[in-house]
Amino acid sequence: MTEGKNNSSPTQLAELVVSAERHQRLHDIVLYVKALHHCIDPEMYRISLKKLEELEWCVEGVEYVSEGCHEHLGFTMKVSWEDLWFLETVVSAADTYSHRASTGWRVEGITDQGYDDLLKWLARSEGELFRSKLKT
Repeated sequence: MTEGKNNSSPTQLAELVVSAERHQRLHDIVLYVKALHHCIDPEMYRISLKKLEELEWCVEGVEYVSEGCHEHLGFTMKVSWEDLWFLETVVSAADTYSHRASTGWRVEGITDQGYDDLLKWLARSEGELFRSKLKT
């Protein structure tokens, strides 16, 4: 998912393990934000449409289809610290948008607790994948 920036030092990548349940939630959130972001408040969150489309591609391609039933499976993806920050931004935007009456709808099946779970998981992952390595 990383988009290489021309810095003097290479971007450190780590593997983010995404459970089946979180995969479903992330997929739904990315589609929700993609549908609303350009018309709701594009200045509130700095979300690049190109990066959002890359993220959509990452989370949509891993599902099991059987007789019309789509079931999301867990997967791993290589991410940078910036990628995790972008994921947190997208989840926060979806949470914010879902509380606005002007959006007209929320992400189906995701409660406030579901958003909190995702944000805590992303923060924990950031600590485990990147911050713990800075201490050594």
